Amino acid sequence: MPASSARVMRVLQARPRVAGVRMGTVVEIRENGEVWVDFAENPYPPGPARIAGAVGGERIRAVVGRPSAVLLAFEADDPRMPILLDTVRDTLEDAPEAARTPAGPVPTDDPRREILPAPPVTSPATHLARIVRVVDGLLEVELEGEPGRSLQVACAVTLQNLEDPVVVLHAADGRWIAVGQVQRAPRLEPGDSPDADLFLRGRSVHLEAAQEIVLVAGSSRLHLDARGRTTLSGEQVVSRASGANRVQGGSVQLN
Repeated sequence: MPASSARVMRVLQARPRVAGVRMGTVVEIRENGEVWVDFAENPYPPGPARIAGAVGGERIRAVVGRPSAVLLAFEADDPRMPILLDTVRDTLEDAPEAARTPAGPVPTDDPRREILPAPPVTSPATHLARIVRVVDGLLEVELEGEPGRSLQVACAVTLQNLEDPVVVLHAADGRWIAVGQVQRAPRLEPGDSPDADLFLRGRSVHLEAAQEIVLVAGSSRLHLDARGRTTLSGEQVVSRASGANRVQGGSVQLN
């Protein structure tokens, strides 16, 4: 057969893709610390997942083997590359006290009791919602733009406060799940290990506390309180200035 008439045929195999997030199960935690997960309709066997920084090891260990107990995302929509975002809870045992509403009968004419149906299983929609209340540990929210109609949602987030009442909802496996809380300022936590490093850099860094700020490193300590009292202590205290170094006060006491 002449080379000019030869035809090269290639067989292309489509790779499975997973859009959005999925509810998953922690199958096991291996001796090397790898967390192996699985999820419904997974085209591959269970495999190791990377862990998002928001979820700690104790919370993951507590849900090993429990179906649909974790929320998974996938890098490049590849089901072989899962990322464990957080554990999923139906009730908020860890809700702030200010968010807890005592249990009791709810008036039938309360418009907030119009509970919207669960989204389609295939819905990839993400919405913002505002916290309405927490009753018996169940989180109720209103979708932005739909006041008076509430949703009861599962949670893959720990509420930090009620001053930032907006949460991010995502539809997964026919359920609405709160996957994050929109906050004016981020809460920084270095991780599970007390030896973890935390690095913060910005053009302008502003720290403000209603009562006190305490910075401690070994035997060095800086304490600021709301009364205006500032205490700096350490085994050695050195103050240097390339220009004038002034000490001012209503009175200055040396020893």
